[in-house]
This record gives sequence, C-alpha cells and structure tokens, in this order.
Amino acid sequence: MWSNGSTMKERRNLPIGEIDKRDSFFRISFGRDLSSLETSLALSGLLAPLILREKEGGYQVICGFRRLEALRHLGQERVWALIYSPEELPDQKGIVRAVAHNIPWGMNLVEKAQAVTKLKACGLMEEEIVSQWLPVLGLQPHKRVYAKLLRIADLPEWIKAYIVEQGLSLSTASLFPLFREEELSALAPLLSSLRPGENKTKEILTHLHEIALREGTSVTALLEEARGLWAGDDGRAERLERFRDWLRRRRYPRFSTLKEEFEKFKASLRLPPSFFLHPPPFFEGEEFRVELRFSDREQLMELSQGLRRLLESLQGEEDPLRKFKGLP
Repeated sequence: MWSNGSTMKERRNLPIGEIDKRDSFFRISFGRDLSSLETSLALSGLLAPLILREKEGGYQVICGFRRLEALRHLGQERVWALIYSPEELPDQKGIVRAVAHNIPWGMNLVEKAQAVTKLKACGLMEEEIVSQWLPVLGLQPHKRVYAKLLRIADLPEWIKAYIVEQGLSLSTASLFPLFREEELSALAPLLSSLRPGENKTKEILTHLHEIALREGTSVTALLEEARGLWAGDDGRAERLERFRDWLRRRRYPRFSTLKEEFEKFKASLRLPPSFFLHPPPFFEGEEFRVELRFSDREQLMELSQGLRRLLESLQGEEDPLRKFKGLP
C-alpha cells in the first residue's frame, strides 16, 4: 500500500500503453527538456509513482506527465502508479493536486499561466486564485497579474515556446496578446531571425504596437515594409540594430530629426575626439553636459580649443542650442 495524505491507494504496476498520452486535461508542464530526467530515470528508476485517474478504456495522468514521457523515450513498458476513480478525485481536486505537485520543482511563466487557467476552469473563484494561488506561484496577488496570465495561456503554442526559451518576464510576455492572430504569425519569422533579448523584445513589441495604432496600419504591414532591414544575409546583430533604429525613427520622428541635427551641429564645431557634448536626455530638458577626457597637458590644451569653438558658436543673436532643449 502507498500512503498519499489521508487516502490510502494501492500502488499498481501498469502497462504504459494503457495510459492515454493524448489526454492533457491535467497537464501543467510546458516546454521542458527531458534529457536530465531521462538520465535520472535510467540510473535510478522511478522514485515516486505517477498519479492516475481511471477513465473509459484506460487511465489519464494527474501528476507525472514528464516522467511518463521520459519513460516512453527510454522504452519502458510498465510504470508504477497510484490509481484514483473519478469519484475519489474529481476534476477540481485533480487540478489542485496537479498544480501543487509542480510548484516545488519550479514553474516557468507559461506553466504558471496554464495553472491559473486550469484553476479557473475547474471552478475556483477569481478572488481565491488571486489571493491564495498567485503568491504560491511567486507572483503578486493582483487582478491585473491574473488577467495577464489568462491571456498568455491563450497564446499560440509557438509564442508560448518562445516565451519559455527566452525566459521572458510577465511584463514582456503580456505584450503578445496585444496583437491579432495574423500579426502574431508575421512576428514569428522576425523573432526567429533576430532573437532579441528581453529588453529589446519588449522595445520592439511596444514600438510596433504604438506605431500601428498611431498610423492606423497593421503590424503585418509594418514588418513587410521593413523586411529588407531585418531579413538579410548579414549578421544578426547588424540586422537587429538596423531594425531597432528604423522603429525608433518611425515611432519618434521628431526625436530622430533632432538627434540628426545635433550630430551635425557637433560635427560643425570640429571638437576633439575626447570632447563630448551631450544634449538633454531625449531632448526633454534644459541642461547640456560637457565631458572632457585627457591624460596629459597637450590633450587638455586641445580640449580647451574645442571649448573655445563651442563658446564662439553661441555668440550670435540666435542660440543654436535652443531647439535641442525640449520636444514640443
């Protein structure tokens, strides 16, 4: 006999073929590599039985999807399991057990989203999930977090796989539901080609969404227009930066114009290489910054000439720095 809380169940050695591998009703795990688990099972065998529930013509898995998949890969024909009837383990209790079973092993963002979705589907109230389950999952107990997770769980499989592979945060992953289905399909080759990191993915998704809204166009059309920038044969880093620069110019046309004009202004001063003139951040302020770097007297004298040229450029009636002091 095998002890499982207050309920005693017989531990049976079952043929793996009797377990329905297509029934994922209770499955929480997503996008995990099985290689280390297969190694462990090959060396030490199954240390804890699967938890199954009887169904017509066989059994469905409550806990142990990954172990069962790994055992199948290893060619095992039988497996130890605890068997429950539907009366002993109804859907809600089964989902709660499945989620609780996964928590100690750590859950990725998609698994947390699927867990919340399944808890909701089996009848748990929103207040209970938010107040009790989100903290257990390592998340803030807020309704907006709950809503974001529900939307992430509803994303296409390839996007959920991308979220897990890239280890994206909730704030970045929650941007994907902003796009329509055809726009998400258009994003697939771009993300596959550029493989931007967390911050750059967030920047790209945010800019694309904002540009499409402002211009009344679709993300699909924007990506097609910029295809020559991100879908080339040169290096990934170069293509990524070209595309990001295009997005910034498109999203902030006035900022891009001021940036170009400021660079031309600096070039006209013929400043020494170690003389740095910085505008207000994002051209939204009043203060400019001068940075001087030197290692000897000669370099310092050269920098003084650069400062003199800067001062001379400011002596006219019109202040050339004025237009760089703030966006309208």
